[in-house]
Amino acid sequence: MNKISILSLFVSCMLLPWSCHNNSEKNELAHDHHHDHSHEHEHGHDHGGHFHESEEEEDAINISPEKAEKLGIEATPINYENYSGSIKVTGEIIAPPSSRRVISATAPGIVTLPNSVSPGKKVGAGQLIASISSAEIAGGNVLSELSLRYDAAKREVERLTPLHEKGVVSTKEYNRAVTEMESARAALGNKQSGDGVIEVKAPVGGTLSSLYAGNGDYVEAGQVIGVIGDNSLLTLKADLPRRYHSKESQIRTAYIIPPCGDCPGFVIEDYNGKRLDGDISVKDSKSSFLPIYFTFNNPGSIEGSGYVDVYLKLDEKKNALVVPSESLVEEQGQWWLYVKLDEDCYEKRAVKPGNFGGDVVEIVSGLNPGEEVVTKGVTFVKLAENSGVIPEGHSHSH
Repeated sequence: MNKISILSLFVSCMLLPWSCHNNSEKNELAHDHHHDHSHEHEHGHDHGGHFHESEEEEDAINISPEKAEKLGIEATPINYENYSGSIKVTGEIIAPPSSRRVISATAPGIVTLPNSVSPGKKVGAGQLIASISSAEIAGGNVLSELSLRYDAAKREVERLTPLHEKGVVSTKEYNRAVTEMESARAALGNKQSGDGVIEVKAPVGGTLSSLYAGNGDYVEAGQVIGVIGDNSLLTLKADLPRRYHSKESQIRTAYIIPPCGDCPGFVIEDYNGKRLDGDISVKDSKSSFLPIYFTFNNPGSIEGSGYVDVYLKLDEKKNALVVPSESLVEEQGQWWLYVKLDEDCYEKRAVKPGNFGGDVVEIVSGLNPGEEVVTKGVTFVKLAENSGVIPEGHSHSH
C-alpha cells in the first residue's frame, strides 16, 4: 500500500463519524444560492435554510472541530489588504569567491579519509578532513623529520628570546628564528599522533564542494586535498526580461524557491537580504535580460551555486484578497480553494487567481471578503473530499 493510500485511509478513519451543523445566517451571508429542484431526500439533519444552485455544491465536506484540530486544519478570514505585485524570473545563486577555502596537505604521505567526509557534505571549522601518514613511504618517516625540525626551531627561539630582550641579539635575527619556527609548525600540521600521522582539519565551516584525494592516495606537501565553500553569505543574480524594464525601479526584494524538493521558499529580507547597487541599464552580454543582484544570508536550504525560481517583489501596492499559495489547489487547469462554511462544514470553491507572488497569490474572483479559507492542512481537507464517505443521515436519490 503506497503512502497516499495509507494517508487517505487514515484521514477517512479520522473523519468518522461525520457531522454537519450549518449556521443558516452565516451560510446565507457567504452564499446566495437559490434553486427549485425537486429532490427526494431522506435527511438525518436540518440544512437550516441553506439553499444550493447545484447538486455539486450540496456535497459539503464535513469535518468536526475536534478532528480538524487533530489534523492541523486551520481556516483564516480573508480581507482586503495591501498587496505587492511580483514578476517571476529565473535566478542564479552565486557563492562569492572569498568564501572558497582550499585544504592542502601539510606533509607528504598516504591519505586516509573519515567516513563522514565526501563531496557535498557540510563540515564544521576544525573538523577532521584527512589523516596523512608518512611512516611507510620511501625515505623514512617524514613526520619524524618535520617534528625534529620544529623542536630545533622552537629551542632556538627560546634561547634567543632573553638575549633579544637584553639587546644582545638584533630584532632581525630574532624575527628570522621566529619565522623558521612558524614555518616548521605549519609543515608539521595541526596535530601529530604517536604513530606518525598528521591530521588535516577544516580551516572554516561550510560545504565540502570538491575532494581531490581518496583513501590510499599519495600526496605531496602542499597538494590540494579538497575545497570548502562557505555558503553562509550568497549572491542572487535575477534575470529581468526587457519587457519589464519599466518596473525595474520598483523592485525591492525577492522570493526564492530553493531547488531542494520540499524546502520551503523564503523572502530574502527575512535573512538580511538586500538589493545591490549597480547600473541596471547595462545589458547582459549573453542574453537580452537585465541582471539584478541581491545578497542574503543562507537560510540553510541552499547547498551551493545553481539556478532557482525567483519572484521579484514590486513596491506597487493595491487592495486585494490575498491567500497563501499553499491554500490554492489546481485540478485540470481550474483553481480551487477550500472555504469554511461553519464550524464543521467546508466547501470546495472555484476561484480565479491573479498575480502569483511566490508565497502568496491574489484572488480576483470567487472569494468574498470575510470568508474563511483553509490555510493549513489543505491536503487533509482534499483527502476528506475524495474519501467517498457520505455524512451520516444522508441518502440522496436524484
